[in-house]
Amino acid sequence: MLGAWGKTGRKRTRLGKWLDKKKITQIQFSKEANIHRHTMSNLCNDDDFMPQQKTRDKVIKHAKKIDPKVREKDLWG
Repeated sequence: MLGAWGKTGRKRTRLGKWLDKKKITQIQFSKEANIHRHTMSNLCNDDDFMPQQKTRDKVIKHAKKIDPKVREKDLWG
């Protein structure tokens, strides 16, 4: 579970770091974007996790609601 933003002691993915910077919890984002919390955890903490394209599309669509200037490369390597 994420404590203070970015203070989990785990390596964060670009998406995880972006959420930390925006002070948005994984739980909040996953509910609003309709992404399962386990999937959201993998997206934020596992650089090797490869989500389905529809999941990536949900993330980008919701991220653009938060920051219209965000680009896919800001959230994934």
